[in-house]
Parts: sequence; C-alpha cells; structure tokens
Amino acid sequence: AVTHPYPGAFTELNGKRLFIWRATPLHNTAAATVNGAQGMPGEVLSEKPLRIQTGHGSVEITHWQWQGATEDSNVTLHGLRRGQVLGHAPASDTAIISAAPKSA
Repeated sequence: AVTHPYPGAFTELNGKRLFIWRATPLHNTAAATVNGAQGMPGEVLSEKPLRIQTGHGSVEITHWQWQGATEDSNVTLHGLRRGQVLGHAPASDTAIISAAPKSA
C-alpha cells in the first residue's frame, strides 16, 4: 500500500530511486555553495541537514525513502555525500558517451 501521494517528488542516483516525501524550500542562495561556488541543480550541498541545490535556491529534505526501503528522517541514514549530483549520470558515463565515434 502507498501512504503518500504517489509518485510524489523523486530523483535517482546510481540507478536507485529516492522518493522525497517532505522538504522545505530555502531561498537564501548565498549559503548554497560547495567549495565557494553555487552548486548545480541536484547537487548535495550538505549532509546534516540534507540540503540539495535547486534551480532557484535549495531544499532541505526532512523525510525520504530509497526505493525498496522504508521511509526515513534520520539525517545519518540517507547515504548521500556532499558534492554528489542527483538525477545525473556519473561523470565517467558521460565521458564514455561523449567519446563515442560520430556517424558520418
């Protein structure tokens, strides 16, 4: 049984879906930085609290659920790391795709 409005908000990382059940938008983009620069959309800005860069500021995710797991709100169990980018292929995959020969 699904207890939340399905599908809700979700993203993927390494082929695994992350459902976002509760988040708070943060419009203060001055603090939304990684290594002194604003993050790209989907980038994990901090682990505690779990903050993700969006196109307009960031969101603090307070309740989430990995596909096949139970819902959680414990900030130490999400497994995400600062600098990871949700919803994008890993850089190595991108390099392989862009290095493919072009058809004539």
